[in-house]
Amino acid sequence: MRRVALLALVALLPALLTGCGASLASAPAGDGAADFLPSSVDLVVSLDGDLEGEQWAQAEELLNRFPRLKTFAGEALGGLGGTQAEWDAALGPEVVLAVVNLEYEEAVGLTRPDDPAELRRLVEEAGGTVAELDGGWWAAARDERAIERLLTARAADGALSGRDDYRRLTGELPDDALARIFVRGGPADDALADLPVLPEPLGRALDCLAGGRDIPSAALALRAEAGGVRVDGALDRPEGWPDGEDGVWNIADTAPERPLLFAGAASLPEGVDRALACAAGADGELTQMLRLLGSSATSLLDGEVAVAVYPAARRSDRPSPPTVTLWAEVDEERARGTVEELAGLASTLVPGLTVEDVDVDPDQTRQAKVLLQDGEPLLYVGVELGLLVVSNTERGVEGLLTIHDAPLSADTRFRAAADEAFGGYPTEEDVLLYLDAAAAHDERAPLDTLLLAAKASGDTVRVEGFLAID
Repeated sequence: MRRVALLALVALLPALLTGCGASLASAPAGDGAADFLPSSVDLVVSLDGDLEGEQWAQAEELLNRFPRLKTFAGEALGGLGGTQAEWDAALGPEVVLAVVNLEYEEAVGLTRPDDPAELRRLVEEAGGTVAELDGGWWAAARDERAIERLLTARAADGALSGRDDYRRLTGELPDDALARIFVRGGPADDALADLPVLPEPLGRALDCLAGGRDIPSAALALRAEAGGVRVDGALDRPEGWPDGEDGVWNIADTAPERPLLFAGAASLPEGVDRALACAAGADGELTQMLRLLGSSATSLLDGEVAVAVYPAARRSDRPSPPTVTLWAEVDEERARGTVEELAGLASTLVPGLTVEDVDVDPDQTRQAKVLLQDGEPLLYVGVELGLLVVSNTERGVEGLLTIHDAPLSADTRFRAAADEAFGGYPTEEDVLLYLDAAAAHDERAPLDTLLLAAKASGDTVRVEGFLAID
């Protein structure tokens, strides 16, 4: 079953590969597969080609914890033919998948096989084509034209190995990974053009936020370990990246334990205020609210921001939604004034919307605003202890404007995830993402927790984390 290691490569072949063999000259060898790939390539995935090595052995052990996925992989590989020994000979120490243009969904595989004849035989039996390059490298694709297009782009654009961001970012990755991935960045406007049309003002806000900006290039490494998959990554520092001295852990001392999802940043990313103001446009009933938010966001927010999702409360009388709560460290005096102004403005602009006060602690000393649509609670907003708290349920603000007696920072599952991901409890990250996959789905499922953190250093953002698998 070790052949399942090939799935990332051959899953593209059975349905897509058709054609015949070929022999093509290419770029001079010297920097591996990156010498043959164009600098304009959208996506590159480099796999460890040693099917008998430690990484694939560990990957197979992890796969065994997913019986259905293992069955699917076996079925997908069943039509390829060939034994593991034959595939071992057909592949070199590295297998590279390249997608020159994601729009066309056209992939080319590159490897330096131990036995080129065996590679040709196995790929052609799967309905594909191979081409001999230089330096012992070979390419495989659905047809010869895909390989020709790749080499034509290479001749026109230069080699990927000459890209500064490719060399710099992949140079941050560990060498002993199961998979190493590079995604080329580009204008954000181009990426948004491929998305479906979004309702206003959301669509306009995204356009405003993306306008003139670039999506950064990024590199990622995945390493199989006994307890799951370790993640290491690097990306060019995006414009407006949040930056803070104390990381995203203060709110973790306030947010309650056991979230399904928690995401935090050391500060509000630059440009959000401009995007809100821009999204207001010239017309529409939300214009004044968006402009007010846009003009006050930077002055209001005084530090960390975070959002969390908690399971729905178990109620017998009627279904209840999951609780979604946002926290933000704020200038408390300004925040109170802005909340009052927004509440009054909302009740004036939105038909059927009213605003009331609600107690948020047992002593009835603190209150929040509740926005009601036709008498039904819509949103709860409160400001206390230097925090702005916004939630879709009353449970989301009750007692949360105090230091919680069971905070996320003391959550045993969260702490275990931090120990596995970082070897301890970090305190200086710019961005944090935590997912309790077991709680979000079936606790009997193998996926346990995912914890990722990112920290900028100069022009590069380093990412690290761990996906725990039981």
